[in-house]
Amino acid sequence: VPLVRWSRAQAVTRWLAEAGRTRDAEKMRALRREIAERHLRTYSEVDVWLTPAVAIPPPEVGAFARLPPAEAFRGAAQLGAFTAAFNITGQPAASVPLGLTRDGLPMGLQIAGRELADDVVLAVSRQIEEAAPWRARRAPLFDAA
Repeated sequence: VPLVRWSRAQAVTRWLAEAGRTRDAEKMRALRREIAERHLRTYSEVDVWLTPAVAIPPPEVGAFARLPPAEAFRGAAQLGAFTAAFNITGQPAASVPLGLTRDGLPMGLQIAGRELADDVVLAVSRQIEEAAPWRARRAPLFDAA
């Protein structure tokens, strides 16, 4: 759904859009293709990749909203350190809950597969969920008091 009121976008989103306007679109497409091709070549012999879903424990809700846009982007980029490559290549990936931080917050495992191997990613995800059931586990609730 397109954003109708640009003024309602987060500051970091507007900041990224402004930076994007200064870039040559064709150069950016070529760079994306180069990164994707390099990634796909590097991991062409592997059926699935298992990585943390995020690189850092979950931040507080709204933590990035209080930061200047450049700092908010750097903070949020840490969260996507393991997922970004698969977003660029379009490879299938899933995240399943697997563990807890020292503070009891949930952390996930990312399962990524070869191009068009959605069935493999889903099968491995199911096997992990069956081996490490999560349904009965609950992260501590936020105490607003």
